[in-house]
Amino acid sequence: MDPTLEQFWEDLESGEVHMRDRWQISLKSEFFPRPDKAYSQCTQEFYFFIPSSLQINKSTYSNTQFYQDQTNLIRYKTPQFSFEELFDPRNPLSPLTCMFHLCKQEETPENRISFTEELKLFGGVVRSTLRAAVKKLLDELEKDKTVAQRPEFEGKCHALLEQIAVLHRKYDELKALFLDTWNDSHLYRHILYIDEFISEEINYYLTGLLELIHLAQENGAAPIEKPIKEALNREDFLTKHGITPTATKGGVLDTREAESIIHKRSLLIKYVLDGLQLSTNRFSLVQNYQNWIGGISAGVAMLIYLLLFVTLGNVFVINSLPFVMLTILIYILKDRLKEWMKILSYRHFSRWFPDYTTDIFSSDRKKKLGTLRESFSFIDEPQLSEELRKLRKAEFHSVLETVQRPENVLFYKRDVVLNTHKETPTSRFKGLNVIFRYNIQAFLKNASEPFEEHLTIDPETQNLIALYLPKVYHLNLIIRTTIAEPGKTPEITLKKLRIIIDKNGIKRIEHISKREVI
Repeated sequence: MDPTLEQFWEDLESGEVHMRDRWQISLKSEFFPRPDKAYSQCTQEFYFFIPSSLQINKSTYSNTQFYQDQTNLIRYKTPQFSFEELFDPRNPLSPLTCMFHLCKQEETPENRISFTEELKLFGGVVRSTLRAAVKKLLDELEKDKTVAQRPEFEGKCHALLEQIAVLHRKYDELKALFLDTWNDSHLYRHILYIDEFISEEINYYLTGLLELIHLAQENGAAPIEKPIKEALNREDFLTKHGITPTATKGGVLDTREAESIIHKRSLLIKYVLDGLQLSTNRFSLVQNYQNWIGGISAGVAMLIYLLLFVTLGNVFVINSLPFVMLTILIYILKDRLKEWMKILSYRHFSRWFPDYTTDIFSSDRKKKLGTLRESFSFIDEPQLSEELRKLRKAEFHSVLETVQRPENVLFYKRDVVLNTHKETPTSRFKGLNVIFRYNIQAFLKNASEPFEEHLTIDPETQNLIALYLPKVYHLNLIIRTTIAEPGKTPEITLKKLRIIIDKNGIKRIEHISKREVI
């Protein structure tokens, strides 16, 4: 599959690791508090099995480097709406309904703020609803490629296209009402931003749907392809961005105008996601306890120094050379003892405390929603559970199955605890999205060139020929997810995948296995 389409397909999957770019992997996980429990807890453990030849180990890859390469983005999960629920004027939870209602009220600073929040939420909801609708169609297509030729599938696609048409009509009505009732040109520009954002998302998901339908056909085009193309023509992507059809023939658009397309799309996405952002407070073990650990270590070292000093004073004359020399010696001992105790204490504390703790609050900081705790280390294979060792060795390649691979195991753990708050009838935010991103560029500093020359004989000409074969590394990853609730047996999920990398970055991700255990 084309890398762009593979990226498109993976973007539809929540809870699966996928490529964000050639250097980064990304995992979006959804967490929901249980209304019948005081709290709910989810622990995710990441075991990266790294080939030793890449020289990533506890001596070359520090705790600081790992947290520079890793990111956790935390925000509300986008509320789920169907198109029917979104368009329903009687639905008080619909951001579209809320915006219509606000436009009919007096134009006040408070209402402007509320309208802006609903506008951002509307953009996110449209994107989420559109993604869900397209994914549902593609799930059917993945199960049976011939489904695209059937009237039932064509009818579902037509229904989606009609919903998109209704979406445009409803939003045009909102723009007209806003201009009739409010006089805020600045806020109206924001309305146009969301209009552009929605058009970009429609173009993105419909082109992906169209291409995957086309690839699934062996003989001729599916009937639904033409209506999808007509819908895309109405979005008029090229004209909106000032691109002429002749400019697209080369494929690569390297102009100042073309640079703005992706840049502006990125800004629009950030603007929409701003409505889902949360307030967080992240702090580390060292920041929390360094003064206490340093103070206690200094106090114990000073106590030992004074005891030895008094003992020396009872044995030697105070101004004698042996006394002076031994005093200097025990002072050096005291100083080293203090530093040694600090290091030992940090190591001891790190076994029981996370490296970083993030307190998660609502955007207004009135409610503490939960806590995220993170820990990182390298572990030896004997420290792995028997279950993990078996899963690591399972489904190896057929070549050298029984040979032990020299690997280093990087271990990262994040623990999410969500508090339960009483929900109001108008509450639309039910869960959190925590997005894990990890940049593996540091792994490739010692990797070989991406192609290796291999000489062989051409069977036809009997001449020596050079083949340039790809040189890749397999970065295996096991994710162990544990969902714990008070009074219940923890539910454990294991996933195994293989990240194929070379000197230039990530080539692909292979999902090997997924299974449930107790």
